[in-house]
Amino acid sequence: MKIAEINLKDSLKKSLDSIYIILSDESILIEECLEKIYDAAKTENFTEKDTHVVDPRTNWGFLTSNSENLDLFGSKKIIGVTWEGGKLAEDLNADSSLNELIAKQSVNDATIFVDPTDNGIRVYGKWKNSHDFGVTKELFEIYDKIAGYIKKLC
Repeated sequence: MKIAEINLKDSLKKSLDSIYIILSDESILIEECLEKIYDAAKTENFTEKDTHVVDPRTNWGFLTSNSENLDLFGSKKIIGVTWEGGKLAEDLNADSSLNELIAKQSVNDATIFVDPTDNGIRVYGKWKNSHDFGVTKELFEIYDKIAGYIKKLC
């Protein structure tokens, strides 16, 4: 989608796209756009960035050479796992193997909620669209361990 420089800041408030191609005859405008994108990425907790200057002789292999992630911002990285709320949280925080499993997941998959319901307890992650929906073997193991702790408390 083409975005004029004057509208970039508003666009970044709505969402951060995976890749931006900035075209301008004036280097100062390029720098201003880059700063706006970098600031938006920082507020979204991205920790890495790659910048590539492209000319007519550019080898486009850089898009796939270092990772399968085809965007210019590195993936968010989980640096720790903390559970909050009562005895269950204490037990979950004490299980280092569970927390190591969670730390290996993406930020979205590692965001796990445990809520009481009228008929039991609900364990769930962030919402996914129908194309991304699925439970990996590792996520199943994580949810199963959490369920085991819940059963011990009941």
